[in-house]
This record gives sequence, C-alpha cells and structure tokens, in this order.
Amino acid sequence: MPARRKINSGKNNKRSLARLASGKKRSKIFIYLFLIILTFSLFLFFVTSRKYWDGEERLTLAVQKLDGDVNVVTFDPITSEIINIAIPGDVEVEVANQLGVWKLKSVWDLGKQEELEGTLLARTVTKHFKFPVFLWAQSEASGFYEGNVSGLFKAVFFPYSTNLNLADRVSISLFSLGVKNTKRFEIKLEETSYLHKSVLADGEEGWKVVGDAPQDITSLFADPAFSEKAYRVVITDATGKVTLAKDVGEIIEILGGKISSVNRQEVDPRGCEIRGKDKDIALKVVRLFPCELGSNEPQGNFDLEMVIGEGFAKSY
Repeated sequence: MPARRKINSGKNNKRSLARLASGKKRSKIFIYLFLIILTFSLFLFFVTSRKYWDGEERLTLAVQKLDGDVNVVTFDPITSEIINIAIPGDVEVEVANQLGVWKLKSVWDLGKQEELEGTLLARTVTKHFKFPVFLWAQSEASGFYEGNVSGLFKAVFFPYSTNLNLADRVSISLFSLGVKNTKRFEIKLEETSYLHKSVLADGEEGWKVVGDAPQDITSLFADPAFSEKAYRVVITDATGKVTLAKDVGEIIEILGGKISSVNRQEVDPRGCEIRGKDKDIALKVVRLFPCELGSNEPQGNFDLEMVIGEGFAKSY
C-alpha cells in the first residue's frame, strides 16, 4: 500500500490566517492611500475653484434676511474678526439702476423682477450707504457669521440664491470655524448717527441716511491693495450729471483709492470702462459697478482711470 501523506492541519490554518491578515493589511493601506489622495484632490479642487475669495484678503457679503433686514458682513483674516453691520429693512434707499426710492427690504424682490437677483441689492448698498460690496446671498448665508455648526452646514450645503460658489462657501465656513466669539462683532446701524428716524415718502415711519457714514464703519471696507500704495485715480466724466463723479469717487476713496482728478467731457452715450495698471485691482472696481474692464492703460501717471458716460448714469 502507498504511504499516506501526513497532513498538518495546524500549520495550514496558521498559514491561511497569515495570508488573510496580510491581505487585510494591504487593503487598509490601499484605503488609507485612497483617503489621502481623495483629501488632497478635494483640497486642490477647493483651492483652485474658489471664485472670489483666496482666504487672505478681507471679504464683504450682503445678506438678505427673512425679516427684510440686510446684514453687510466683513470677514477679515488679517485680524481674525467677523463684523456684521445690521441695516433695518425699513431704511429708505435710492435703488441702483435708477429704479427710484424704495425701502431696503423691497430691493431683493425688485432684483428678481429686473432679473438681476441679488446684484441689485449689492449695488444699492454700495450706492446708497457707500459700503463697497458685490457679493450677495439669501438668509441661509447667515450661518457664516452666527457661530454655530448647524448654521454653517446650511450656509455651505443648502441651496439658496448667491453669487458665491461652493468652494467660496467652504472657505468662508472654515475661516468662521476658527473665529472666537470674542472676535465676532455686530454694529446696529440704527444706533449710529448715520440713520435718523423719519416719516418716509410712503407716509410710514422708518429710517433715512443722514450725512456721511462714521469713519469707524467705512474703515472696515478699506482695501490694503489701494491704501498701502496710495493708488491714484482719475475719473473721466461724460455723464452730464454734476454730482455723479463725486458720488462714485467717494466709494473708491472708501476702498482706499485717491481721486486725484475729475475730467469733464461732453456727454457721451458710452457706459463705463475701468482702465488700470494692475488688472487685479481694476477688476475689484469693475465688480462694484456696472462697468467693463478696459484693455488700455490709464491716462497720464494715474494708476486707475474710470471712464463713465450717459449709459453708466442710467444703470448706476
């Protein structure tokens, strides 16, 4: 009879277990590598696809609240502060695009009717209060500055009208998570000298802007790219409107620019063109107004030139 092979079941089981353990270890390594690659890819996606905010410069956002009030919120990575300027909805404002005088709380709906969405709100806040802002959002964006996780989740992932993209929202939320409550401030505009209780054009009681905005508020909108370089600005005015260049110039000066000259010309039907030596800075001005970025250099020794005509006067 042939000899029988002796089977050592104990050793075979140990080898099987060792192979199984080795396989599990390799699987864990692959999972870890996948998660690392995925995390890095998401990081690159958010960094490269941010539309407006690099997380280094000050950012300002106009938020339409459900009760009609409007919050103008500044996120400042230099001071690690979030400052919310609360504006009551029953302030009487001169609406952008020459749409007349309305209460602030009506501007969002006007923007929908004019197919401008929140752009009309941002431009109205810029024009009437002299608060330079071009970013806008509905009330869900309140979560960016209220300081709670559930609010941040809504602000990032819930659908709502805004010109911020997803990457911008993630960047703002990450910044907000790192801001302490002691670094979150609210300024109620009705408690300042800038607003005065009055009877409005519709016969109801509300608020009106009086004089100039307090300097401690306008300083929140200063852009170091302008102020640190003593940015010289010339306005070429062909609007035929006596005070328009002055009004626009005040907004640019709040940003930190210096209006060095205003050149009056014959009325021209053109709109608005911004010409700048530094195209990134010129683009910041373009976003605030109904303007286009020009390809020509500014005249003379100026850093930036704003050329405005009759078309701009109609859309400002």
